[in-house]
Amino acid sequence: YALLNNGELTKYGSVNIRGDLLGKKLIDFTNKMKIIVNYSKPDLIILEKPNHRRNTKTTILLDGYYCVLNILAAERKINVMSVHPTSMKKVIAGTGKASKDDVVQKIADNFNLNLKDILEYEYYSVNTSKFKKGDVKKIHYDVSDAIGLAYYGYLKNIYDKERGNH
Repeated sequence: YALLNNGELTKYGSVNIRGDLLGKKLIDFTNKMKIIVNYSKPDLIILEKPNHRRNTKTTILLDGYYCVLNILAAERKINVMSVHPTSMKKVIAGTGKASKDDVVQKIADNFNLNLKDILEYEYYSVNTSKFKKGDVKKIHYDVSDAIGLAYYGYLKNIYDKERGNH
């Protein structure tokens, strides 16, 4: 998640969702999002548009999160903006074909952030034939994606106001 106030990044982070079943994960996610929404009292929630992913379980879970946030927003009369990742990349990095790393670097530069604060690294815990213990196994972009979506929403709002589209 990421919170902006008049273009200033005020809070960001990730939420650890617990549960062994889809329903339990959605309940945990709902409870944690209620805390963030009730704390921050946003007037707009920006979500990444769902798209087809390779992993069916991940697709179902992320679509569930998308629905939960839309329900929370509707209950609280909060506007929702759904953004395709290509649109965010175009606005932030100048091209819809920008790599995740290009977008992350632009976000870090714009908000004067250290990459290690907005990326989450997963490391190998043992030596393998190809990798050493401590090598980066995977980079998680959840926090940087959230900041990018929030910043996109802020910039889009300015653009729309300048053109009289509220």
